[in-house]
Amino acid sequence: MKFFPKSADGFLSAMMMAENALLRDFSLSCPASLFGAESMESAKKAVKSCMTLSSFPCAQMLKTNTRYVHDFAKRTLTVTVNARYMSTGKEVNDLRCIAADIAESIKRGLPENTDFFQVIAAYQSWLKRFFVYKKTGATRDHAAVGLLQTRQGVC
Repeated sequence: MKFFPKSADGFLSAMMMAENALLRDFSLSCPASLFGAESMESAKKAVKSCMTLSSFPCAQMLKTNTRYVHDFAKRTLTVTVNARYMSTGKEVNDLRCIAADIAESIKRGLPENTDFFQVIAAYQSWLKRFFVYKKTGATRDHAAVGLLQTRQGVC
């Protein structure tokens, strides 16, 4: 997906929207003047600040490759992001297997005619018993597979 922001706010909004939508590949092409005299360095700082915010989508960008191109002739700066959210088959399979194990352990403790609200209550109870809330706020603690494997993480 390609974004063409015309302002610094538009650039940041496009970055956050792409991350929240978990887009794997996207680019932002904008006037280089948005970032001042040191446009390349300023753009890198802006992108880095977006990717280090404490949010789940940002944390999932563990294997992100970002490329910056400053076209002096066109006076544009293009940032291309190739994000890899649980990109390997093993990571996706690990998540599915761990989630299935968790679901099975919750299901075993419920009567057969359990309604939706009882399932949610059982899930919340299970989380309180088996998960540890970490107060680090570090984005690495948001990784889905790690959260389920270690039973600890941030909200």
